[in-house]
Amino acid sequence: MPPCIILVGPVGSGKRTVAAALSHYPSLLTSKESNPTFNPSDLSPPTHEALSKGVLATCRNIHFDNKYYTADVQVFAIQTKADAALDIILPDDVTCQAIVGVFDGSSPNAQAHATSVSKRIESLVATFSPEVVAIVATHQCADNTVNVAMENWSNKNGAEYVISDVIGHPTKTSNDRDKEGLARLWELLETVMWQSMKMKPRGGSHSTTTQVEVKTEAKEKEKTTPTTTPTTTPTTTPTTTPTTTPTLPSLPCSVFVSFNTTNSNIAETVASNTIAFNQWHTTLFPTGRVPSSHDTSTLSESVPNPKDINCDTDTTTKLIRSDMNTKTWTYSILNKYYTAQTNVIACDLNASQNNLETLAHDLRDVGCTVLIGKYSSEWSGT
Repeated sequence: MPPCIILVGPVGSGKRTVAAALSHYPSLLTSKESNPTFNPSDLSPPTHEALSKGVLATCRNIHFDNKYYTADVQVFAIQTKADAALDIILPDDVTCQAIVGVFDGSSPNAQAHATSVSKRIESLVATFSPEVVAIVATHQCADNTVNVAMENWSNKNGAEYVISDVIGHPTKTSNDRDKEGLARLWELLETVMWQSMKMKPRGGSHSTTTQVEVKTEAKEKEKTTPTTTPTTTPTTTPTTTPTTTPTLPSLPCSVFVSFNTTNSNIAETVASNTIAFNQWHTTLFPTGRVPSSHDTSTLSESVPNPKDINCDTDTTTKLIRSDMNTKTWTYSILNKYYTAQTNVIACDLNASQNNLETLAHDLRDVGCTVLIGKYSSEWSGT
């Protein structure tokens, strides 16, 4: 059975509407309408499953299909009777990988409902240990103190607070970098490593098919073309590949590059300040939670001068082709979805180091995945 998303909330909060919207969301994205809407009653009827005494789940299916993977997931909108047990007992072959709490922000009882939902989520998180947790207000809260309280709760519990009009504007901001509403909830759920996930081949299925055809064609040629032994030794072309490799651990790299004459260490300064800021931010937000609009004032007041932060000791990376010794730091990435490490390299180039092709080969050698550049207009060496 596919893994599931559990939706909980008070009666009338919109759980089943959110479940229907998630199930129908891919179709809404491909709609030709500029602002598509949907009516849950127009969709195929959901199924139902009893999860314990007095606990009924309204079930819908979700299909994720992006450039990285496909996955089939179930969403359970939990309906309970007044005297129902709080236990949600899933089938043995179903794993809960995401929990979403839902409340109606426009309700006069929004504050009480939001508090109740957040406590319910905490209990379910302790039971199921999901990868993603979110709390959704299906309408804008009239009282902003509810928003502030939910943002603070989310920050503390590694959750995401989303305000969504799933009926009137289900695809609003779906094409924006900073998504909101249902689009943000969908984006959040796409970060889950679903147990039903099927990874797509790198480069897409078309390139994989082409590769197979080429290999098959090559094998046919091997069968039909007689092999001959060359009578002369072929000449070899000298290679420009360096005989030594860069002295760098096997981590992806982010490289800061500057081309200038007025200040010879711009890249080094920016890179070291970035490392220092990252250390401070990790200390302030150890769970990787990005600060919300409600606590940015507190955040800005507490930002120290990067020079006052003890930066990790740098090491030296040798760029073989350019014959450059560059400063390198280890940069730890911590957010609510994953942890990782990368190397940060600072390359400050002057007018005598203007061979960009050589530099490009060096960056390839060290596994550069992010390149950040600074160009000084006072230098016209390229």
